Amino acid sequence: MNQQSPLYNSRLLSAYQQLLRKKYPHVNIGDILGCASIEPFEIIDESCWFTQSQVDRFYERAVQLTGNKHLAREAGQWAASPGAIGAMRQYTLGLLGPSMAFQALGKASKKLSHSCKYETRTLKHNQVEIIVTPHEGVSEKPYQCENRMGFFEAIIDGFRLGVPKIVHSECLFRGGSCCHYVVTWKPKLSNIFNTVRAAFLALLVLSVLPGLFVLPFQTFLYSFVSVSFLCLGASLITEIQRRREITRSMDVLWDSSERLTDLIDTNSRNIQLIQEIGQALASKKSVDGVLTTITQVMESKLDFDSAVILLVNQDRTRLEVRSSFGYSPKEYSKLLATSFSLNKPGSRGPFVQAFHQQKDFIINNTEEIAEKLSARSRKLVKELGIHSFVCCPIVVEGTSLGIIAATNQTSKRSLVRRDVNLLQGIAPSIGVTIQNAGLIEELHSSFEKTLKVLADSIDARDYLTAGHSEVVTEYAAGIAKQLGQSDEYIKMIRIAGLLHDYGKIGVPDSILKKDGRLTPEERDIINTHPARSQQILSQVPFRGLQIQIPQIAGAHHERWDGAGYPSGLKGEDIPFGARIIAVADFFEAITSKRHYREPMHIDKALSLLHESSGSHFEPKIVTAFIAHLESREFSLAKPSSPNHPHEIAIGCRRKSPRVQYRTQVSGRQAQRVLTGDMINIGNRGAYIVSSDPVSEKDPLLLTFAIPGSDKLIQVPSKVTWINSKQSPTSSNHPEGFAVHFQKISKQTKRLMNQFVRQQISPVATITEPKEAASAR
Repeated sequence: MNQQSPLYNSRLLSAYQQLLRKKYPHVNIGDILGCASIEPFEIIDESCWFTQSQVDRFYERAVQLTGNKHLAREAGQWAASPGAIGAMRQYTLGLLGPSMAFQALGKASKKLSHSCKYETRTLKHNQVEIIVTPHEGVSEKPYQCENRMGFFEAIIDGFRLGVPKIVHSECLFRGGSCCHYVVTWKPKLSNIFNTVRAAFLALLVLSVLPGLFVLPFQTFLYSFVSVSFLCLGASLITEIQRRREITRSMDVLWDSSERLTDLIDTNSRNIQLIQEIGQALASKKSVDGVLTTITQVMESKLDFDSAVILLVNQDRTRLEVRSSFGYSPKEYSKLLATSFSLNKPGSRGPFVQAFHQQKDFIINNTEEIAEKLSARSRKLVKELGIHSFVCCPIVVEGTSLGIIAATNQTSKRSLVRRDVNLLQGIAPSIGVTIQNAGLIEELHSSFEKTLKVLADSIDARDYLTAGHSEVVTEYAAGIAKQLGQSDEYIKMIRIAGLLHDYGKIGVPDSILKKDGRLTPEERDIINTHPARSQQILSQVPFRGLQIQIPQIAGAHHERWDGAGYPSGLKGEDIPFGARIIAVADFFEAITSKRHYREPMHIDKALSLLHESSGSHFEPKIVTAFIAHLESREFSLAKPSSPNHPHEIAIGCRRKSPRVQYRTQVSGRQAQRVLTGDMINIGNRGAYIVSSDPVSEKDPLLLTFAIPGSDKLIQVPSKVTWINSKQSPTSSNHPEGFAVHFQKISKQTKRLMNQFVRQQISPVATITEPKEAASAR
């Protein structure tokens, strides 16, 4: 062992702290702890151990501040005194007498100190011999010898036997090989009375026969009765005293048992917590699902009033609140509005330090760290009434992912090392699960982006059909939601909507972009695309509900009455998802411009949809689709209405109306190139679907095809608002941004005005059969 080995349990120094607070209230205990490099929570945590160096510095500073050179002996006397509440008093006074207490000292000392070995031998009923031998490599100090003698005195005093006589014949610090003590104390009252009782009893027995023959009978009787009463009185007093001593010992043992029961209960709940978290996390595949599960289990199993989990953001610049329990809605709103900067120079806040240093913190008085907190954090701590908290980093493979913080602002229970140990026990599991969930989310995101690229590769072949699959996807998802389908099913139907036309990859452009009516041979070729879609998509490794996608794509041109293609399925033989896609695909196709016709007016399109209900489409799906349109504020007013704002995508009112228009867009902003899909346009601006980062400050130069022409133009524009996943502005819009055209030629403006007027006015009629319109 050496000076840096943990040798002394915190319960030894706890006696010093209690004494200082009781007799020396003017002494700054924080100063003493700081000098010894001991945290305030460690001194009350029974699981903490300190080195010889720490204990020496603690004592030296305490003596310096109190001026008491005999503080060690006084602290030893306090440790087992009636005013103490620590473990030493429980170890000693829970026994029936000093002899038993000293006999148990060797075993008890192992739980409090690893510095030396205690050997105890009973010499008399009121005298014991104690030999203390230090372990190899341990260099104790004289004050520790004094502390031991003070403790011996406290043991005797605890049994109300006065101050014992201690003969210290050999001492380590006077050249001896050990510390040798002989402790003698006054006999216990019960022992004295027991001796008196035994004497009277002996006198009674010895006087019976001689007295009977020597003394007159009357005198013998009086003497016998007197001695008997004295013997009974001594027995009664002895029994009363013995019962008092037993009662006192039982009280201490009962207190010890309650503490042990509480500890067992705490450990049991902690084990259950770890098991439940492990079981729950195994079934969660999203980060939010993991965090929700963790906080629910922590709330039910942990002895904390509240807790919060903060994770690092994507660019690792801030810690952000992701989940919590124990806070009111108002308090949680304040938490959500708070984040902690990780790259702020000189930041000394415990959350930031825990993240960077991967070190846990216990704070039992937030006022002590007030200067380390920012003004905003101090305000938050005050508003939430946080007096103490513990925080633990979430680390995986050496990388910090966030922190867990818990507090007891209501119960005011002091937080100790076992609280940190518990959080440290579950933090790695949480970190690994969050990391895995994040990887799964990234994998799903990459998979979905790949599928979108596949869909875009079909739509991009023709500027008029660009974005077709995305709109069909939104329509289909809306129908599924109206029909009460699960989130998982809606996610599946979105993918099916994106890929339903993928079989068109094998259809020549001469057919897809043909201006006029298709020949029977061309119709046969284009009618092969559902089967081709199913054949191609069957090779994609879909899982779960998504295994339906190939069949849905292959049947989206089947009809409810059985007159569809490619298999002539009828009614409920058609996959449910295909029936949904059929309605969405039909409506999108007839309300969009094609090479062979203009877009159909929405009123005419809705009328045609109603006519086809029960023959082409399942009636309940048509009903659900119309309900979806109404919920999305689609303008269903007639064109003759004076306030008719006709905007197919969003039913908002504008001075400059926008109409549905899909084309691919590229742009340049601050030396960056971005891409996207325009979904609506007006003569003053447009909305562009894009996941590329964009700024509202810098000018944007857009390149896209003019409506009704393949000609590309470049238009200087300004970003007016952004709708991102992180900060959604409109639930009616997909991820992207709106732009305002800043400079546009008269000719281009005239073409756009003409296009918008054509979209608003009911000029379009069907030039092909219904089936052809929905197919192309």
